Amino acid sequence: MADPERNIQIGLWDKENELREKADIHKARLIKYGYSTMNGETFYMESKGVVYRYNTEGKKIYI
Repeated sequence: MADPERNIQIGLWDKENELREKADIHKARLIKYGYSTMNGETFYMESKGVVYRYNTEGKKIYI
């Protein structure tokens, strides 16, 4: 799961420990690579730690 382009799929029926593990992996990839893909969307992290994604118009949406 170290590859930031590999999708992390979070489902409605995931158990709490699975959700925490997936969230930790996602956060670690954001910190290490500056981006990570989750549920089919790519999220990015700026140097100041701000997380965002792009909408369909190419504009940044801050999380």
